[in-house]
Amino acid sequence: MNELKETRPEPLWPSIIVLGGVCLVAALFLGFSYTLTKDKIDLQIKIDLNRKLTQVFAQATEFRPAEGYFIVYQGKDIVGYVAVAESPGYCSLIKVIVGMDLNNKIAGIRILEFAETAGLGTKVAEPDFYNQFVGLTSADMNLRKYGGKIDAITGATVSSKAVIEGVKNILVNKLEKLVENKQQEMAREKGGLK
Repeated sequence: MNELKETRPEPLWPSIIVLGGVCLVAALFLGFSYTLTKDKIDLQIKIDLNRKLTQVFAQATEFRPAEGYFIVYQGKDIVGYVAVAESPGYCSLIKVIVGMDLNNKIAGIRILEFAETAGLGTKVAEPDFYNQFVGLTSADMNLRKYGGKIDAITGATVSSKAVIEGVKNILVNKLEKLVENKQQEMAREKGGLK
């Protein structure tokens, strides 16, 4: 006669302890590796920002950080301002660095961060797209088919519009005001009204 033996389930606590230990070791390892690499990552971000600032304003000799923007100098003279714009793209938030000279014209733009569709949306970071902005004003910021002066990237209209909107917003909301204030200051100095 076959007797059925009743089996008891194994207790879960040994498995929980092992799993908890593995998680603890993994968390410690991640924390340690983050601590080791944080300074290097921060340095690389700073180097990339400085490189992009120079690309946006090639004639600049110095970029002084201010509250939410950079003041651009050529020698001792202020020649413009640079700020970072953000706008939601198709797949990600697109961060754009925008430079404006004292004539209210775009000196240049560069894409700082984005994660758009490879082969389509990523083309916003290519010279054929971003060089279109040089010399334009906020009034020009729209796609050509809507009366603006920017050609969209085929297959990446959302990403193209995101860059345009980000640039236009930072121009209107920050850079144009900074330039206007600087122009008024220069006019007062020229007229001897300090």
